Amino acid sequence: MIYREKREKKLIHDTSDITFLHTKSEENIKLLCQMIEKHYTDFVNNYYIREHRLIRNYIHLQKERYLYEDYVLPILIMKSKKCIGGAIMVEHNQNSNIKLPLESLNFDIQQELENLKLQNKKYTELYRFTLLKNYRSNKILDKSLQYIIDVALKHNSKYIFMAATYKISRMFR
Repeated sequence: MIYREKREKKLIHDTSDITFLHTKSEENIKLLCQMIEKHYTDFVNNYYIREHRLIRNYIHLQKERYLYEDYVLPILIMKSKKCIGGAIMVEHNQNSNIKLPLESLNFDIQQELENLKLQNKKYTELYRFTLLKNYRSNKILDKSLQYIIDVALKHNSKYIFMAATYKISRMFR
């Protein structure tokens, strides 16, 4: 019998040299797109989905659709000058008709959460949040989310939304 050696994930917990960038330079957008592509390619490989070209097309469409708009803010998470993660913040200004990525023809967040009276408030969606596997420790996750919350507050957002699977959403409690 052949036994596969179980590889343990060695999580990195040190947050001392983690920095964040949230400028819309061409270089930052390129780094973020590479992170997103790596994350989704890993996802495809882990779940044995063979349609890599579909993932590449999807990422390309997302890049074209959102990253250069005024209401979008890419955020990079860096450690020792290496990009270890990132996210896209999509802002919805008061009385804007722009839909967040989580919204669709059948789902309007303002209607679903009408008790929040969102039409009169600025709110944000955290979109495509990703960290490299070795950096998914609670300390790094907490520091990253705190930074993202601080940026949203500086931009006067009253709420931050994020769509995630049940398994992933448990991490954010």
